[in-house]
Amino acid sequence: MMKLVVLSPFTVFGTSIQLANPTSFSSWHCVTLSLFMYFIIMAEFDSSFDTLTGLYNRDAFNKAAKQIAEKKSFSVIVLDINNFKSINDTYGHDCGDTVIKMVADIIRKSFGKKYTSYRYGGDEFYIISEETDQEKIEGQLRIMTNNLEDMRRKGNAIPTVSYGYSILREGDKLDFF
Repeated sequence: MMKLVVLSPFTVFGTSIQLANPTSFSSWHCVTLSLFMYFIIMAEFDSSFDTLTGLYNRDAFNKAAKQIAEKKSFSVIVLDINNFKSINDTYGHDCGDTVIKMVADIIRKSFGKKYTSYRYGGDEFYIISEETDQEKIEGQLRIMTNNLEDMRRKGNAIPTVSYGYSILREGDKLDFF
């Protein structure tokens, strides 16, 4: 969003020059430059998402991991679909993709705006949050497991999910990985 805000002065500046000096054709140059930069930003934005799930991808996670060092406190939740290989082996990769999509939808549904979800790869998901209250994190994880259970009760073949989390509080030694 910040990058888009930075682009707007080019257009405003170019149009202002055009209005002040009608013989100058700066507005078209500034608009062209702004559009070019906008497409570069959008290309970077699009490459941050996993095409299967719509969650952020591994590259976006790695960028966030580098930036998280600036935060004073944060938490990381790691999730893994249990026995996922047997789903692919038994029912095929299309079924496996459907399971990954369903689990990703439940993760998205279960965690609020304080949590950023990533598909790290295969059947692994990571969540980064500024939330450091252990009870609140465990509450969100209970919501997720309840949502998974609800999907199973409806007849969907969704496997269980293993998870763990780590909380870094201000003053702790930073070792993200």
